[in-house]
Amino acid sequence: MQKFVDSGKKLTLLDIQGIGINFPKDLVDLYLHYNGGKVDGEKDFYIDEDNDVEVSVQTFLPMKYKRFEFDTLLEEMYQMFAMDKKLIPISYIPFAVDYGGYPYCINTLDHKIYIGYMDDYDGTPESTIRFISNSLAEFIDGMMSESEAY
Repeated sequence: MQKFVDSGKKLTLLDIQGIGINFPKDLVDLYLHYNGGKVDGEKDFYIDEDNDVEVSVQTFLPMKYKRFEFDTLLEEMYQMFAMDKKLIPISYIPFAVDYGGYPYCINTLDHKIYIGYMDDYDGTPESTIRFISNSLAEFIDGMMSESEAY
């Protein structure tokens, strides 16, 4: 796994369980090591030419503890996008955002990674979802710097 920087306060398993969302094990493992942040080495690009995917990540969201005053927590993003506004399906947990604020999500049913393009919303949460990667590990390990990407 790549190293993260600018992470939030360290979490315990009880912290994560106390949020009240049934997280996939790989997401729990990530948050036990790093509470949000960025991949070290300014690695914020993910490119998968086989699946015609080229995206960038602004930040991985922290849980429970904000890193700075206007930070957004994972559980706040989930509440807003999945529960309140119903812009993403309920089984999709946002854990990161791109530079436009679109959420990267892990699907609790298949553990694959998707992005929610809010501009594509047609009245159904499924309309915003686009496939990114087969797993959280593949997504994170595939992160690269701009010079590596281009």
